[in-house]
Amino acid sequence: MIIIAIIVITAIIALFFICKIIKYLKALSKIKQTAIKPEQKLDYFRDFPDENATPGEAGFLYYFDKKGAFTTNISKVVSGIILDLALKKVITFKENPAKKEEVYIEINRNLGTKLPEDEEKVLEILLETKEYINKKNKSETDLNTITMKDIETYARKNDKTFLSKIESIEKIVKTSEEEKGNYDKNIEK
Repeated sequence: MIIIAIIVITAIIALFFICKIIKYLKALSKIKQTAIKPEQKLDYFRDFPDENATPGEAGFLYYFDKKGAFTTNISKVVSGIILDLALKKVITFKENPAKKEEVYIEINRNLGTKLPEDEEKVLEILLETKEYINKKNKSETDLNTITMKDIETYARKNDKTFLSKIESIEKIVKTSEEEKGNYDKNIEK
């Protein structure tokens, strides 16, 4: 008796859901029939990104329409430039075997390497940090490695210089994008 009751209840529930599915399929077909159709045919067009763009230039183009967004996201842009310098083998990252969480930035500056101006500015900050740390530690040998903590120390002690160099990255990439024709300064007005 209980088994028959379970079978009947299951059949009623199944019938209920089948009715609901049919109802929703009919509603869906009506929606497809009344869909808005474009009045004119447009070809989809999308620019391919500049393969030679630096992270600073890409960041500027990504953030330029949002007032102040480039400056707000400058840490992401600088991080991207540092990673790009690593890809170009201008700098390398090395792990401190004694302290796994400490990472060294080794500067391998090849003087023959021509870098875009925004990457040159970040490399300049790294080189100035290296000089500052070498003077501070009164190192007899010119060490080519710095840590993130060294960069933070340099930034705190030389805040005006550091900030002016960081802020100049926006001006550099803005000028570069204007020269390439990717940005029109009259849009800002």
